[in-house]
Amino acid sequence: MRNSWIFPVLFFMMIFGFDGMFSGLLFPLIIFFIIYKSVTKNNNERQTVRRRSSSGQSRTRLSGRQSDLVNEALGRYFRTHEKLPLLEEISLRPEKAEYTGLRNLILLKEDDCIGTLDEFGERYPRLYNEVLRLLVEFAKQPQTEETPKPKVKPETVQAEEPVPAQPEPQQPELDRAEACIEKINALNTEIANESITNGLYQTCALLKHLAIAEEKFPENKDKLDKLYQYYLPILLDILENYKNIGQSAANHEDFHEAEDRLNKTIILINEAMKTISATMAEDDLMSLSADMTTLEALLKKDGLVQEGTLSGVRK
Repeated sequence: MRNSWIFPVLFFMMIFGFDGMFSGLLFPLIIFFIIYKSVTKNNNERQTVRRRSSSGQSRTRLSGRQSDLVNEALGRYFRTHEKLPLLEEISLRPEKAEYTGLRNLILLKEDDCIGTLDEFGERYPRLYNEVLRLLVEFAKQPQTEETPKPKVKPETVQAEEPVPAQPEPQQPELDRAEACIEKINALNTEIANESITNGLYQTCALLKHLAIAEEKFPENKDKLDKLYQYYLPILLDILENYKNIGQSAANHEDFHEAEDRLNKTIILINEAMKTISATMAEDDLMSLSADMTTLEALLKKDGLVQEGTLSGVRK
């Protein structure tokens, strides 16, 4: 009760009487109770405020030992690495060239800077605490410091090992498609089967499309190696044999079965080239999707997009 101190005062008034209630020990006791209750009330109010403030999420702090472990582990790690992956699409890297402490770290989402670790902690304390927990776990793991491999002097290699034979220079990449198209067209002029002829026309059209894709995406040209080294040479051999056999065994019953199988083979290789063509731009499509995801995350982070904005957009 807020006025519970009144009852002890009344008790002493009954003992000493109302006339002499301010004499002797009564007056100091009354003053003591008033001060005691005032102090108790203030303490209770402080505890209540403390409980209320602790109910919300707050940023945790590393202990001295944890801080030393984390700084030592990160200092060693960033000497040989550019960034440290932590969560999905989330990583950390030093703001400057050299790691000097947690305040020197910036947070990245798919290589895009979100802000410093401190700024992130002020806005998202729960995620910040999770980042600290992961850093402590990372620091406890045994780590080996990577050192660059020693370079071998060129003269040492020449002295100990014979110089390997240089491979013959390959023809330009775009010439591969042109060479195959020329050979297929030469054989196609001597084929009378209309279905096979139309299939080979499509093969040449797909090769032209692959040549354009190879020029636009040179980093993916290795996806065409098997096509030019194995698949198309085998097809050319089949067409050559079919042409030779057709000149003497065109009326044989097995020849018509061979024609049907050749027609199916051409359909299969055309479908394979369509699949290869689709994968040539696969990396660029993934990069495009990642860029859009990053932009969406930044817009939401900066509070520029309201929840439910895309609810009416058809997926």
